[in-house]
Amino acid sequence: MIALLMLGMIDTTEVLEVKNVTPPLHVEIALVGRINIKKGTPGKIEFHKYCSEHIAEKVKLTLKADRVYIGLKDVKLIDWHETPEFDVYLPPNMAMEVELNFGAARFDIDLGELTITRFELNTGAIKGRLSCTGRASVEAMELNVGAAKLTIEDLGNISPKLLDINCGVSNLTLSLNGDWSDTCDIHIATALSKITVKAPTELDIQLTTEGFLTGDTQIVHPTPQVRIKVEGALNRVRLQRYRNI
Repeated sequence: MIALLMLGMIDTTEVLEVKNVTPPLHVEIALVGRINIKKGTPGKIEFHKYCSEHIAEKVKLTLKADRVYIGLKDVKLIDWHETPEFDVYLPPNMAMEVELNFGAARFDIDLGELTITRFELNTGAIKGRLSCTGRASVEAMELNVGAAKLTIEDLGNISPKLLDINCGVSNLTLSLNGDWSDTCDIHIATALSKITVKAPTELDIQLTTEGFLTGDTQIVHPTPQVRIKVEGALNRVRLQRYRNI
């Protein structure tokens, strides 16, 4: 806190009651900087801001009908001379549709104990981690990222039926650990990327790759729990298998 004050930064918090909103709650978050998202308190959304007073005044938490907006409609309106940090705490046990629109960002998102019918991430150049501590309920996920270093962990705890990943030149690590409760189709569209898939030997998977100078790879299974398809040119795809102890 002393360091923040010395740099002209302030620490502020906004809290929004959403327990009377009819689900699904639509949550849109538009931010840049360092962003952390995780489970919070039932019936509430909390928004913590570590930034200059100038930015804190413009980046708001608002509710209109069944829609929550966190951030600024146009991040270009702010002259970002600093790297702000934001923490968002979402309510557990409440159905939500979550849309994340990030500029250049570093993020850590933990979906553990959240209920999400649709999850969409749109971002530019990023370094980020998407994980799930404990069980989550997420039906469909769409990730649209620019040049990125992206790690997805605990995907089995999320068990989405569909995961679409569209990315630019990226380093993508996809860990299929966790407690799978359903089948999952994963589609990755990219180019000039390094993709590492980590999967326990106990998990039945199917992996196919297509694209110019990517090479055609086929790992097939008659009844796969997880089906992965990678499309695009000049990709390097690596599968790492390990045994759960």
